[in-house]
Amino acid sequence: MTGGSHDRDGSDDPDPPSWATPCPRCGTPILRVSVAGPLEATAGPCGCPVSPGILDRRSDGDPDSRTG
Repeated sequence: MTGGSHDRDGSDDPDPPSWATPCPRCGTPILRVSVAGPLEATAGPCGCPVSPGILDRRSDGDPDSRTG
């Protein structure tokens, strides 16, 4: 399917989204996290093991992190 919303892993995207957190192991922008348990998660698209809370660790200046 073309146009509109679509799934991409972003690995070939030269400009990752500004909101993407870099993987702490390889630096690839994390576009998704698959959680397998309380202490097990995998970053996507790179496949590196990460902490399940990796995306919760945003800087205080991030405009997307809001309290509510």
